[in-house]
Amino acid sequence: VVLLGAAMVNHRATTVDELRPVVRFADEVVARLQGRTFLITDGTLDASLRLSARQAQVPLHLINARNDSSTYAAHVASLMREPALKNAAHLGLRAFFQEWMHHPASLTGQVAVLTSPHTVPVSGLSVVPAEAFYIIRTSSVEDDPEAWLAAHRAAWGQRGTFQGDRLVKGDAGQFQYQFVQRWSSRLANDLGVALDDRKQPGLARQAYEQALTFWPDNISPTLNLLAQVQRE
Repeated sequence: VVLLGAAMVNHRATTVDELRPVVRFADEVVARLQGRTFLITDGTLDASLRLSARQAQVPLHLINARNDSSTYAAHVASLMREPALKNAAHLGLRAFFQEWMHHPASLTGQVAVLTSPHTVPVSGLSVVPAEAFYIIRTSSVEDDPEAWLAAHRAAWGQRGTFQGDRLVKGDAGQFQYQFVQRWSSRLANDLGVALDDRKQPGLARQAYEQALTFWPDNISPTLNLLAQVQRE
């Protein structure tokens, strides 16, 4: 109840134009879950995500990968049905994530990742950038590169651009706004890397350029574009 109350306060407070992207992105994440009920996060947007899920009547369990307290570990354990996962969660999130990788059936199609994909140690599975988060799936699945880029491009168009110059420095809203901006850039860059790996440099270049449109200070797409030029 306390957490939900905090979510409502945060949502009601973020009504200025500069902070609307935070609310829209939380709604987008929930809308794109497609039946996934677990979302691994870093905690930044959890309050907004809880409210969006409640308003959309979408079942959603958030797992904050940065919360390593024993109390939180017990909470995560309560979300699990399989005894092995329950026991691992009580040992801490690191042990829990390692154990979870041995249960691929409960990962693919059920878990999304809204934090560094390296948080989830996968073996025999792939963590790939979807439109709003990373998804976990079997390594045998292949994407049509052009369709993959087109799906992301549609999401980029709906998300728009980021103009947060007037945000109050150090304000909670600023941190959430910056997360959405930088996250959008990171996903676009990682899509570019995935397309480059599939020998699609032209498509990858479009993703890198979009990453810079979202966040011009992101050095990763700049370096990736430079690497492309050096390979040509």
